[in-house]
Amino acid sequence: MSATLDRIRAQRAILAAREGDGETARAHAVGLSGEPRRLVEEALEMEEALGSLFGFLLYVWPVLHGARPFLPAPYVRVMCDWIEERITYRRPNGYLAVPPGAMKSVVGSVLSAPFRWLHDPTWTCIWLSGSDRVVSRDSGRARYIIRSERYQRLLRYQVRRLRELDQWRGGPWDEVLQAGDQPWAFRDDKNERLWFELDSGGGRQCLSTRSTQITGLRGGMWGVDDALDASEVIRGSEDQTIRRLLEVRNVIAGQLWNRIDDQRDGHHARMVIGQRLHDLDVGGWLIRMGWDHLCLPAEYDPEHPHASPSDPRSKPGELLHPVLLSSEILNRQREVMGPSQYAAQYRQDPQKEGGNELAEALDACPRFFEHPATITMDQRWASIDATFGTTKATSSRVAIEAMGRQGAILYLYDLDADVMTWHEMRQRCLDFARAQSPGLDSFIVETKALGPALVEDLQRVIRGVEGFSPGAQSKESRIGVLAARMRSGQFYLPHPDATWLRRVSVSYSEIATLLPIARARGDRWPDSLGKDSGRVSVPWVVMFEAECRDGTGRNDLPDAAAQGVIWEQRKRPSERIKLTPAAPEIASPWFSGDMWDGSGGF
Repeated sequence: MSATLDRIRAQRAILAAREGDGETARAHAVGLSGEPRRLVEEALEMEEALGSLFGFLLYVWPVLHGARPFLPAPYVRVMCDWIEERITYRRPNGYLAVPPGAMKSVVGSVLSAPFRWLHDPTWTCIWLSGSDRVVSRDSGRARYIIRSERYQRLLRYQVRRLRELDQWRGGPWDEVLQAGDQPWAFRDDKNERLWFELDSGGGRQCLSTRSTQITGLRGGMWGVDDALDASEVIRGSEDQTIRRLLEVRNVIAGQLWNRIDDQRDGHHARMVIGQRLHDLDVGGWLIRMGWDHLCLPAEYDPEHPHASPSDPRSKPGELLHPVLLSSEILNRQREVMGPSQYAAQYRQDPQKEGGNELAEALDACPRFFEHPATITMDQRWASIDATFGTTKATSSRVAIEAMGRQGAILYLYDLDADVMTWHEMRQRCLDFARAQSPGLDSFIVETKALGPALVEDLQRVIRGVEGFSPGAQSKESRIGVLAARMRSGQFYLPHPDATWLRRVSVSYSEIATLLPIARARGDRWPDSLGKDSGRVSVPWVVMFEAECRDGTGRNDLPDAAAQGVIWEQRKRPSERIKLTPAAPEIASPWFSGDMWDGSGGF
């Protein structure tokens, strides 16, 4: 009789557990022993594994680490919940930054597919990493978990559970359970280490961010775990580092971005996890695009620019994991890595290099919609960054910019930029000056390289042209002057949607940089543009923003603006520009040769 009662109590406890009432299940289990108690405890453990990604982590921990104990810390549950929101599509896009050794790869890349397939055996995902070794390691771990007896026992339990609770009809398990009580299995023809699919439709594909095979792949979610190997940032020159950083960003923006099965809200997700490595890395780019960001530095800093309200810590200096990331371990890492890399990878606060400060300064710039002709300004001038060559394949871009001052406020309100030969540059300068309404007070040209020759040439057709030398300032120092003016809120840029903006032509090589910024603003650009797309016309302020944010070394547009800012700080113009008859070789088809009065009319 007692054994029968124990079985009845155990069955009630298991039913309560399956219905999500763990408290009632534990109450029924009080006093049970032997096999009935084991069954109840197993049911409670499996319900917790099915109930959350954190519970699943605890359940499969022995599979991955054997007898090694799980060392808890409050952040682990926060991280699990954040990742679960993405893989269940409750939140669309997210960037997670945590120190090395904080289990982000295990929770994100390894466990996401095995956990989701317990609830949706049709779920598909793509995972990328900057390291081939990490790609292979984590894909192998995911397969190892699925093949383990512990996971298979949980899978069979879920099948019985769905059957008994009748919660499968019309859902993702419908087709599997219509065929019988056997759970899904790997497909024989798609059962490789880096690409495996289920006979129920689910699948996991993974490859390197260096891969050229991304096109054609699709999934319900894509994730990137360590977009770039840290060694590629630590080794090599700054130019090599920036080049590789931008290559990875272009892979994500140009190849991976739309590898999504269903673009509707609530039907897909994108997720990137890793450590910050550089101010221009993928994480910084995604943060500036407005992605949801969970930042968990090794040592809590309430003043961190990306401090998260979800961080369970509250005291300055509080450790993320007092055992795995103890003060002793962190001090040793700081000594070995140096302060710059430690700040990036463990504090999630990469040090800025050179002109990259423009990326943050740009966000402080107010925007205006008014046509510049309607704004009363104390002075107006043009600044030209005159770099040119003989062929468009080898030349740098010339930037011609119109600026104005109203009290302490500076406006950048017109810009023309392209790769130009000497003759094209002279003609474009003339056309640019004529197009300004009202007229300009000065037209400044930096006296470097062939600058003096350009000054002499332009003075024949434009009065007010003058040479300007910024002195011994380096390019980085000049950019710093511009960034300071931006941060003060006294440097105004046109809003990208202003209808009067001049448009400039952008080559294919610049598309991958511009597209993410355009998307962040909500511009409806084509999702992908191939090499055969030629050139595309964009508002000039879009290209100006792109160069400010990217800091690739090709910052002709910000440099011309910086030159104009420095000139304004040193000198006040005294004469408005007048046009003289043009020389025949640079005559414009719209120019009659009469003196222009500076008003913008002809």
